Formats: sequence, structure tokens, C-alpha cells
Amino acid sequence: MNKKKIGLIFLTLFAAAATIFSQSKESGNKELPREELITVSISKFVDGDTTEFIHNGEKMMVRFLLIDTPETVKPNTEVQPFGKEASHRTKELLENAKKVELMFDQGKILEDTKKWEPRYLAYVFVDGNLVQEILIREGLAKIAYIDSENTKFLKDLEMKEQQAKENKLGIWSISTNIRD
Repeated sequence: MNKKKIGLIFLTLFAAAATIFSQSKESGNKELPREELITVSISKFVDGDTTEFIHNGEKMMVRFLLIDTPETVKPNTEVQPFGKEASHRTKELLENAKKVELMFDQGKILEDTKKWEPRYLAYVFVDGNLVQEILIREGLAKIAYIDSENTKFLKDLEMKEQQAKENKLGIWSISTNIRD
């Protein structure tokens, strides 16, 4: 068998394995309920808008839906103003909560990018309060990454963001491109 045929066979097998892996991950996602709260525990803090949780014994990296906080751990990026405060506040909210829950919206629930490992996209609740709302209200996050299906809390978050802007809280108190 020549090298081209071996390469083609290898490529075909690799593509088949990738497809099976992708389908198994996607079928796992279908087991997660939409617009219902699921209780989780904390595995590892990452930054203001990303945390690793444990649900039913499985670790899941979660990117908080609809928000972006200033960077603190992004490779090749300096720590941005209010990044440490946002990370600290998220950690504080999660650590002090008696109950931490996630909710998936109607859109995609798994973000698979080339930059990061696959991350779930969810709303995060601490003792019944939406973490995204708290961070936006305190000026430690901005609304970002909106898609047409993951918008359950968007209107309320937009009102809270407008109030934070008007009161020049957190990121809105300085003029910098982290808000853009």
C-alpha cells in the first residue's frame, strides 16, 4: 500500500472518530434541560465569566451567557481594569452561596471553539439570584455575545446595564476600550 492510500485511510478513520465524538457530546447535551434550574457544585474558578462546575459527577466548563467581564487570564492579554474585581466578585458570589444552579436557554448550550476547550453556555444563579445581573448591575460586566435564541434575561440585563452606565459604575467609570 502506498503512502497516499495509508494517509487517506488514516484521514477517513480520524474524520469518523471525530464525528462519533461530536455526536456523543451533542447527544449528551440533549439530556440537559432547557429553561430549568439544575443544581451544581463548584469545581474550579476561572475568571469573572467562566467557572468549572460539577453536575452529576461530571465536570463542565461554563461560560456565563450574555456577559463579558474584563480579562484576567486570557493568554497574551494584560489584566484589564476591573478584571480582578469581576473575578473576585464572581468567586465570592459562588463561594458564599448556599445553592448554585445553572439554566440553559433555548439556543446552543455548548460552545466549541478552536481557542478554548468546549464550554457550556448557561445562566448562573446563586441562591435564586442571577449572577449575570449582579455583575452587570455593579458595573463589573457588559452585555455581550448575544444570539437570537439565548435571550431569556436580555431585556432585564439591558436595563441594569443602562443604570450602571448612568451611574458610572465599574467599567463605566473609566474611558477604555474594554467596554467596546
